[in-house]
Amino acid sequence: MSEYATGDSLLATIKGNLTNGKVAVFLWNWENGRYFHILALFIFGLLAGRQKLFAWNAGNKQFWIKALIISAVAFIPLVAIKTSTDNLIESDAIRRSFSIIETSWTNISFMIVLLSGFVLLFHSKLMHKVLNVFTPIGKMSLSNYVFQSVIGASIYYGFGLGLYKHANTTPAFLIGLVLAVITWFLCRWWAAHHKRGPLEAIWHKATWFNSEKKHH
Repeated sequence: MSEYATGDSLLATIKGNLTNGKVAVFLWNWENGRYFHILALFIFGLLAGRQKLFAWNAGNKQFWIKALIISAVAFIPLVAIKTSTDNLIESDAIRRSFSIIETSWTNISFMIVLLSGFVLLFHSKLMHKVLNVFTPIGKMSLSNYVFQSVIGASIYYGFGLGLYKHANTTPAFLIGLVLAVITWFLCRWWAAHHKRGPLEAIWHKATWFNSEKKHH
């Protein structure tokens, strides 16, 4: 990847990402069980939506409190095991397989900590107004993901400004902060004039394509 990522050719970068990059992503995701993770998280979100777990009521509040407590308690020993895997298992083959499985449980527990914590904070009187400010960004998550990838590549890759050679931790943090603020303003403006983000609108139309005709 370093051969084209650091070069000054946009076409070489695109070609590399579509060939070498895609093969690397496929293999890494397969080796780390990410395809099963994606499917599991999709089902998790589907069931959560059907059960209306994000609607705010007393029952859901208790659910998210229990989810936060259980996942937080589970995360502590899981992360301790994760950091001690090298000392616990001598065999490299067994350790690698065990690490993938253990890391999956560690990550899912931490994800539930973040999710349940955010849901509880969002519906609290103190934090609701603060967190609600970020709603326009959340409604355009797909568009933002692609937009920030394009902007980030243009800033850091060799075909763009090539700042990978100069931007260490502090400059990178400041660049990210500026991009986050710009993204928020753009999302807020877009949300005031459109129901969905640009890519969200395309995704919505593709999902429900021809559904009305089939229904009739």
